[in-house]
Amino acid sequence: MTYTWAGATTATGLAFRPDLIWIKDRISTYDHRIVDSLRWPNKYLSSNTTSSEATSGGDVSVINADGFTTGGNLATSNVGDKYVAWNWRKSQTSWFAINVFSHVNGTYDDIYHNLGNYAKFSILKQIDGNNNWEVCHRDICTAGFGLYLNDTSSSHSSGKISIQWTNYNR
Repeated sequence: MTYTWAGATTATGLAFRPDLIWIKDRISTYDHRIVDSLRWPNKYLSSNTTSSEATSGGDVSVINADGFTTGGNLATSNVGDKYVAWNWRKSQTSWFAINVFSHVNGTYDDIYHNLGNYAKFSILKQIDGNNNWEVCHRDICTAGFGLYLNDTSSSHSSGKISIQWTNYNR
């Protein structure tokens, strides 16, 4: 969806309550803002940086049954700027899930989800550290490579991610 901010903007018409909202100002160079239902209203991530999660300054003030209302942060609500907002809804039987998990260095983690099928694509971000956004698609990561969402470099083989493409239904 797209919107132009003019005071308090309520973006509606999604036909669902979004669990993840990714907003980008199409005019100014403010960072991307990602707000999700697990940490909203206090935290957000910026997908174009390696920054850890940050405290929200009013990026999204309300999540409605069919959209959201922006607050007073310039990254999501600068008077006259045009924005694009991608919205997803997590589901018990769909293709999208949001998970928060703890990782112990030097170990492999099972990241459980309730999608009901095999995960084919994942985006991982350490929320308490300044590391890259790790992107895995089953055709790339099973060959030992990965991508960085916040970087323009080609694929890497750092060995940071090892995803077993199995059905972790718990």
